[in-house]
Amino acid sequence: TVMIVSLISGVFLLVLGLMIARPILEIMGTPENVIDLAVLYLHIYFLGMPFLMIYNFGAAVLRSKGDTKRPLYCLIISGVINACLNLLFVIVFKLSVAGVAIATVIADGVSAVLIIYFLMNEEETIRIDKSYQNRCTGGIARSGVLCFKCMYSNCYKQFRL
Repeated sequence: TVMIVSLISGVFLLVLGLMIARPILEIMGTPENVIDLAVLYLHIYFLGMPFLMIYNFGAAVLRSKGDTKRPLYCLIISGVINACLNLLFVIVFKLSVAGVAIATVIADGVSAVLIIYFLMNEEETIRIDKSYQNRCTGGIARSGVLCFKCMYSNCYKQFRL
């Protein structure tokens, strides 16, 4: 259920981000000569929001049981992929700002896939079960809502700064 909530929240942030990217940049006083590039970057970046939310929720689940290493490994791998793809897309393919944003989305997708892999192969009770169990849905949904509130609180603080 936490993964479903993360996916739904990611899609919500994707749609919201696409709608408010330009108005927010205008409110912030972004110079005219870069606003179109900034909007392009944000539009591509927000396409990766479901990946980002899946990673964040999944990493929170792993951290809640004391496993801080595997989420860190995901970030390290994602960071290296992001840096390499930035160089490839900007220098080789000349994609400029779009290349940087695409590299970020791909790296976020890799981290989401890795965290799902770790959760699906977890031996303890927190693993993602491949079958849907109706009898557990209520308790899991309550846990997912709490995690959802926490993640939105963190996102709000980051965007407010």
